Parts: sequence; C-alpha cells; structure tokens
Amino acid sequence: MPGHPRLYRRGAVYWHRAAVPVDIADTYPKTEETFSLRTKDRNEALKRVRVEAARVDRLFDEHRKRVAVAAGPTVDELTDAQVKAIGEAYYAMLLQEDDARRPREFEGTSFEEHLEDIAGLSAVARHEFARGEISDFDFDADEAEDFMVSDWVGVKLSPDSPSWPRVAREMKAARIRAYAAEQSRSDGEPVPTPEPPPPLSSRQKARGSSRLLSDEVKDWMAEKTRTSWVPKTEHEHRVWMGHFITIAGDKPWLDYNKADARGKRQRITASLPFSVLTGERRCGRASA
Repeated sequence: MPGHPRLYRRGAVYWHRAAVPVDIADTYPKTEETFSLRTKDRNEALKRVRVEAARVDRLFDEHRKRVAVAAGPTVDELTDAQVKAIGEAYYAMLLQEDDARRPREFEGTSFEEHLEDIAGLSAVARHEFARGEISDFDFDADEAEDFMVSDWVGVKLSPDSPSWPRVAREMKAARIRAYAAEQSRSDGEPVPTPEPPPPLSSRQKARGSSRLLSDEVKDWMAEKTRTSWVPKTEHEHRVWMGHFITIAGDKPWLDYNKADARGKRQRITASLPFSVLTGERRCGRASA
C-alpha cells in the first residue's frame, strides 16, 4: 500500500506532520502541524492521516482568509441585526466544537470532571451577564477579534468601534446558551447544532460603516441628476423613495429585505398620484 507524505512513525506510533506553507509562515502560530494519530497499525494510520491532512489543509486555508480580512478595510459600526448574527454564529461554532469533542476524550478530563467544569463556568458567566459585566473570564478580546475575521463572520471591526461592547455581550450570551446546551447533552438530551447564519457580506465589509438608506438615496439621486435625469424624473424618484422611507423606516440600507419591498409597495402605491405612479412603474421594474 502506498504511503502518505505527511505520515511518519515515532517509535511504534504513527504521526501526522506537515510544514506550514511558505505563504502563511510569517503569520501562522506554528512552524508545523504535528500530532499523534494514536495508532500503531499502518493501514489504520493511512486512513487517519488522509482525514487529518484534509482537516489541516482547511486550517491553512482558513488562516489565509483571516489574514486577508485582517489586512482589508475595517468596519466602523455594526447594526443590531449584524451583532445578533455574530452571536448566532458563535453559538453554532461552540456547539460544533462540542460535537467534535464528544466522540473523543474530554481534553484529558473525565466525563464527570467535564460536567463540573461546565457547571462552574456557566455559573460565573451568568453571574457576570446578569450584572452587565464583561470580564476576561468568558470574553477574550483576542479570541473575539480572531472570530470576527474568521469565515464565521468575515469582518474586521475597528478597534475603537462603539459596537465592541454589544459584540462582547452578544458573544457572552451565546456562550451561556452553549453551556446550557452542553449540560443538556450531557444529561442525554439530543440538542441539535444549528446552521450558522451566512457571514456578513463583502459589501458590508467594504462599506466601513452602516449608512442609512436616506444617505444612499441622496448620493444616488445626486449622481443620476448630474448625469442623466431631467427634473421631472428626479422629482418622481424623490417622492417615491420618500414615501418608502416614511413607511418602511430609515435604517441601514443592507438591513432591508424583500419583505420590506413587497409589503410596503402596496401601501405606498395606494397613496400616490397617477403622475408619480407612472414613474414608480418605470423605476420599480428597473430596481426590482
């Protein structure tokens, strides 16, 4: 049976060994990924090394992406919806980690010791959360920053962003929920691991801030008026967008969804004069 380039034997036990690729060697926390495959059987070692090699390659790819995000533009502030999505992603990640840990041993501790650890950690986290405290006990700033630039979120939040306290509290709440889920699982309850929300989009990352729809409309209309629109067209669009913002609310434009457009459209068109409706029909099809 052919071997594997990352398989080698130390004594009687087989190990995985891979040097960190040159392109990430300066930023990766290790010089190589080396660990025991926990078997003395060569055939079994070949099966395990293929699985572990694929996992390590994913780690390298994820690191590349984190470095790219960290080197990119920063986001000044997050919306409430974005902060909530970060908490949901963090909760899903913690339960995925628990899924991976349960088939194996509990980090060198017994099952009973693990239960005691979870109970103690949960109690302290709840105590702090109830008092609005964010300490290093259950919120590590470096870990949070690393999570933000990972594939789970994909955003580099400005170090002095006013959103950090909300992110910290949301992540702490997610950890408390994860502790409760782990305790339930340890009692034999089948708690599912949720699908994480999609990462914040590249458009959100590139914006650098959460601009309101009114600001976006103002810039867009100024550009169209300067390049192509006649006064009548500009007036019709201004009236249409003014009605939409009045009914749907003025919020960061990436927070609107199809339900906003469809649900508010009927209420808006019912109140507009015929001259504006004709303009609405033209721009409505163009922007749908």
